[in-house]
Amino acid sequence: MAKFKVRAKRVYQETEKAIVILTSGYGGTFVPIPKSQISASKTVKDDQGEWLYLEVKDWLYDKIKGDLSKISAGDFIILT
Repeated sequence: MAKFKVRAKRVYQETEKAIVILTSGYGGTFVPIPKSQISASKTVKDDQGEWLYLEVKDWLYDKIKGDLSKISAGDFIILT
């Protein structure tokens, strides 16, 4: 399982079926993450702001990691 956190402000939309993350920069990319492939998610607020912690299946992370890498470094962190 791949674990990462993204700033809550990067969450563009949450529907019954997916969480959509918007990447940084002009003309950012929408990255839909199917809820059926999310093992765990929670929102946590700390001194640096509000974060969405996600745990997704490895194959899905491999598919979306290129798009997620477009998020500025301070807004996206891979966890071990």
